[in-house]
Order: sequence, then C-alpha cells, then structure tokens
Amino acid sequence: MAESTTAIIRDVGRIGSVPEASVANLSVGAQLGLGSHLAQLDAATPLTFSPIFPIVVHSPTMFKNIPYADDVMKALFEKHAKSISGIDFEYQLEGSPTPVGHDGQQLYMPTQSRRSPVSPQFTWQEVSGNLIWNFISTWIQNCRHPDTQASMVSAIESGEAVTPQLMSSFSADVLFIQFDSTMRPENIIDGFMVTSMWPQQTGMAGFARTPGEVTMPDRSVTFYGLLQHNTNTKRVAKQIAEVIGLHRVNYDVSTPVANQIANRLLNKGLQQEVAEAVSSFTDQGA
Repeated sequence: MAESTTAIIRDVGRIGSVPEASVANLSVGAQLGLGSHLAQLDAATPLTFSPIFPIVVHSPTMFKNIPYADDVMKALFEKHAKSISGIDFEYQLEGSPTPVGHDGQQLYMPTQSRRSPVSPQFTWQEVSGNLIWNFISTWIQNCRHPDTQASMVSAIESGEAVTPQLMSSFSADVLFIQFDSTMRPENIIDGFMVTSMWPQQTGMAGFARTPGEVTMPDRSVTFYGLLQHNTNTKRVAKQIAEVIGLHRVNYDVSTPVANQIANRLLNKGLQQEVAEAVSSFTDQGA
C-alpha cells in the first residue's frame, strides 16, 4: 500500500491535543460510509494506548531532610507500580430542562461543565524490609501522627525551625504522559497533572498465620488529588518528555547480565570437560 500524503492534518488548532498537534484526516480516511477506501487506510489507522508514564515533578517538602525519601518516592511512582488506576477522567456537561409543547418533551440547556474527579491508586509488590508499607506509614505520620494528631516532623526536626504546614509540605504533584507507540515527545497523545496528592491509607500490613502458607503481599494505596488538564499541561508533558528522552533508549543493545564466566566457576563444567578431552584424547593412528 502506498504511503498516503493526506493521512495526517498538522497544526490542527483547537481540535488537537495542542494547536501544533497532528491528527488523523477523518474526511479522507472514512471506511464505513458508502464503502471502504483502502487507498486511504493510513488516515483510518486505529489509535492504541500504551501504559501511561507517571513523572513526579514535586515531592513533599517535608521529605527534604529524610535520607532517600525523594529517591524512594520517584522510584515507587515512576518505576515500580504494577498498576495505576483511578486516574481516568471525563468531561461532563449538565443540562437544565424546560417544557416544549404539550406532549411532555423537554428542551435542555447546558448549565454546568465538570471534570470527573480522580483518586489515583498505585499497586506495588512489597519489597525487602517492608519498605513500601513503612514509607507510606511514615508519610502519613509526618502529616498527622495517630497518637498526637500532630505532624511528626516537628519532633524529628526539633532543632530546626519548621514552617507552618502547607499543601506543598505534605503533598506531591505527578505529571501523567500518554505517549503514542513512537515514544517521541512531539507525538504524545495527552498529558495531565494530578496535584496535592497524599495517601489515604497504608492498606493492611498483611500480618497473619496460616500454617503451611507463605504470602507475598501487594500494597495498594489510594491517594487524594486534584486534576489539572489543559493545553499547557500537554505542552509541559512534551517539554518534560524531551528532557527525559525515553525514545532514545535502544534495548536491542542493552547491557548483558554477564560478559564472562565468574572467577569461581572457571575450569568447571563444560570448560573442564573440554580441557580434559583436549589433554587426554589422542590419535591412536599417529
């Protein structure tokens, strides 16, 4: 099939993710009208969504004096989640009715536009040291300790001045980037922010005893958060995607897990067998 030169409309203004975006040319790619137009299949290419990428752009300022806290948070949110749900949303338009005619029909007028709320939920596989559960527990106690209903930060940093607790003190901001299959910044599908994120609970620790049973706990934590989605969040997503450069990584030349035999395994196994064979096999005819 020949490449179509009209499959994409560029700089689409308000109908694309951003004014400089590219979208499918629906007017030439329609396949379900009178009949198919196979020469224009490029313009009817179905869209696929790969897993979304979360990028932590702000961590709670109370983490600044906690060793490894920022590192753990970035790793958990960006690289360790088995699943992320509760971040999907829609736009809703409410209507108010008024009677039209005498047969009970109603004319509706748009009254209120809304975004549906988000409640991000991250699921992780617990790791050595019960790190994830303890990290979320520390985050919660730094907001309010259950024994005092006061932030634990003041007690930990008793020798330093502590500013009044602000949203930025205990919450995080996460940028979510929906890439297309090329992973290139200029082709991202969408980008949105969830701000003021902080955990609702640790989830149950999983302590129990059933003889003969060993468990491998998951940690599912739901966060509060506010959604921000507009043209500028998509532009920021593009800018940050350019900085990160995911598309530059070529896993075809990734580092092998080993490039030689470990020293304590030398002259063993097949290598030993070959050495013994070379030294003992002789040509009887010679």
